[in-house]
Amino acid sequence: MKAMKDLRNLRNLRKWKRNLLLAGLLPLCLALALIPAGCAGGARAPAGTATSAAASASGAEATAGAAPTADANASAPEAATAAATQASAAAGADRPGQQGGNGGGQVLNVHVDVEISTLDFHNTGEGNALNAMNEMGDGLYRVDADGAPQLAVAESADVSADGLTITYKLRDTAYYDGTPVTARDFVYSWRRLADPALENTYNSLLAVANIVNANEVIAGEQPLDALGVEATDDKTLVVRLSGPLPFIDTLFAFPPFFPLSEDFVTAQGSSFAASPETLLTNGPFYATEYEPNANSVTLARNPLYYRADEISLDGIVYRTVKDPQQAALSYLSGELDTARLSGEQVELYKDDPEYHGFLTSYLWWISPNHQNPDLANLNLRIALAKSFDKDALASNVLKNGAAAAHYYVPPGVATGPDGKDFRDGAPNYFETDKADALARWELAKQELGKDSAEFTLLVEDSDMAISVAQFVQAQIQETLPGVAINVEPLPKKAKADRVSDLDFDFNLHRWGPDYSDPLTFLNLWTSSPKRSWHSDEYDALVADATSGPLTLDAAARWQALHDAEQILGDDAVTFPVFIQGEAMLIKPSVSGAEFHFGTGLHSLRHVKKD
Repeated sequence: MKAMKDLRNLRNLRKWKRNLLLAGLLPLCLALALIPAGCAGGARAPAGTATSAAASASGAEATAGAAPTADANASAPEAATAAATQASAAAGADRPGQQGGNGGGQVLNVHVDVEISTLDFHNTGEGNALNAMNEMGDGLYRVDADGAPQLAVAESADVSADGLTITYKLRDTAYYDGTPVTARDFVYSWRRLADPALENTYNSLLAVANIVNANEVIAGEQPLDALGVEATDDKTLVVRLSGPLPFIDTLFAFPPFFPLSEDFVTAQGSSFAASPETLLTNGPFYATEYEPNANSVTLARNPLYYRADEISLDGIVYRTVKDPQQAALSYLSGELDTARLSGEQVELYKDDPEYHGFLTSYLWWISPNHQNPDLANLNLRIALAKSFDKDALASNVLKNGAAAAHYYVPPGVATGPDGKDFRDGAPNYFETDKADALARWELAKQELGKDSAEFTLLVEDSDMAISVAQFVQAQIQETLPGVAINVEPLPKKAKADRVSDLDFDFNLHRWGPDYSDPLTFLNLWTSSPKRSWHSDEYDALVADATSGPLTLDAAARWQALHDAEQILGDDAVTFPVFIQGEAMLIKPSVSGAEFHFGTGLHSLRHVKKD
């Protein structure tokens, strides 16, 4: 209650400050130190694909050779600005075409609700980390403000007549320490991504991209140099595919496909991406302060970036604040330029000009462990999936623009060969039906020979996730007498380890798209030792749509993807819950942020603070 009172007091102070400004008295009050610096809020107008200064959660590791370091006694924003200034001097502002940018002490302080656990491009599935990586690296392509892939490190792409060979010519670019980026860096990075010894989170994307021998290399059946990627010289990269892929340019804009310097990574050994000094990147920003799972990550502007003249910010600081009330207080006191809101806060701020809300492409669902004898029962899974009111959850608990989800591939992610969204004409799955849920539970009790069941639901220890879990817990227990749900919050990494070991009953999970195709979601349920559900029919459909004969028949491929989703629904493989909304406070001085719906990522490289 005290936190909410503090929020209201600060809001009133901000309104008073605005009134003073209109009356021309604010400079005098500031001079008298009557108003805390930075109490003004912020705004940003959604545009096109939507805009957001930062919203999801992710992780990655860091590498940097001679990374400039800021004064250890400086604040995070001051450190970022100092590091950018030092980098400018150390790297040499006289490089041809590299005159710096428009920076002028502008540091963006971004609220994230989960720690960034790693900055390793290849080994994370966390949205916050991926957003940070997206600012730190550049691939062959980048996604523009409208969500369309544009050539980046690649200057040109020559596709063979059969669509199976792509030859990229690279432009002159460099890492932040001045080391040139070469085609060999892409070859090394992609081979590292495939290396079975590393078990990288995103190694499957190589197979999604239809790169020759990707599956065999990942499985350890062929050597790394068998992967279908080759550098014929420093500026020429040749990629060989097993089948043409219509969305490959979007895929190659995703962080796991960014280049890495083999010499640098090898020199770091097991310390790679564990600190700013052990991470070397080629994007508009690089890490100056970072350690895995720390409460903040600081990036500084890279003056050697090949489009540095487009970058206005001198730095970005990602600040982890798990309590949304504390985040709002930090925003109002000027410590944050953005703050994510939830629940009662949304009601408090929804009429504020600094409030912005929009729907994202992040899908939340509950995964049952199919190896649990009780949860192997289909009637029980269907009963659980239909037993809680998703609309009430979105409207009464989340209150941030979230919407009930009745699907495995969200709307807006992918468009088919007919120009229609994947959801257009597709069925809904598991709309709330408490009467049918109870009837299914009665059948399940007969089939299982028991009148009660108790399960534990794993959730990440963020405020929103815990609120969702508690709502679902209460609804299931009310709708299905005899079913008991225990909620167990865990740090994200600890929860992921439990799920990977199949040590769970239920897992509340979220996923955002990595590329604009239904496979970015449907690939999540293909057979794996780390997944509790398996279907040969499902695996075959996805394989045919990924690199099989269906890649040559767009209409048949699209139908196969719909058939695959139907299998997930028929077997209640997971229980869709909601599509994530974002309710944010954003300072009026912040503009130019982009949200890319097809990848779920944000881009802050064009942000300005006026």
